[in-house]
Amino acid sequence: MKYSAMCALLISMGGVSLADAASSVNATSMLGQYELIEFSSKNALVELPVEPALTLTISKGGKLSGFSGCNQYRGTLKSSPLSVGAVAATRKMCHDPSVMQLEQNFLSVLGKASKLERVAAGEIVFRDAENQSLRFKILPSKPVEKIIWIGPEKKPCSAGVMKTECLQYKSSAAAEWFNFYGQIEGFDWHAGSTYKLKVLEDKIPNPPADASAIKTTLIEILETK
Repeated sequence: MKYSAMCALLISMGGVSLADAASSVNATSMLGQYELIEFSSKNALVELPVEPALTLTISKGGKLSGFSGCNQYRGTLKSSPLSVGAVAATRKMCHDPSVMQLEQNFLSVLGKASKLERVAAGEIVFRDAENQSLRFKILPSKPVEKIIWIGPEKKPCSAGVMKTECLQYKSSAAAEWFNFYGQIEGFDWHAGSTYKLKVLEDKIPNPPADASAIKTTLIEILETK
């Protein structure tokens, strides 16, 4: 079968079992964008291109997508039991035969995956029945700019076992106020004033227990009342 025709096929993927309870994973815990860092085929490591990297993205709702060397692919990741649905690839031809072969092998192993393991912090591995494996490492998420409103007073709140007072925030002018846990770096709050802020939110990898998983930094004070 010609490879261009193969790309048009739906690559059926069977159920993915978990190696053991310690390494068990599910769709929710794996959300994020990953980069392929190791490809083991027939007990030998496959040389991977530095750029562009082969990728895997797991989004909300179990949506799965990525770049396989020449083409984009997509599918659905399911849980209970963990499994991956059919994966579809686009039909773009590779100019480099070696990249074409790499993509074919990558999609083949992914399509025959029978195990999915978490092997380290931020790393997951797909394995097939022949012990061929695809090892992915999660990529840092990109910071997101947001507009938020900060209220004129603080209210009692609990941060884990600690009792404290929290700023009040909302994501639109008409929304209800909610407790804001943590700090806004660079922001000097004064009681009695309402603020409209542009902030940058960045996820914190492995945050301490009872600490916020989001770092919020002030970009600009847009309005003060």
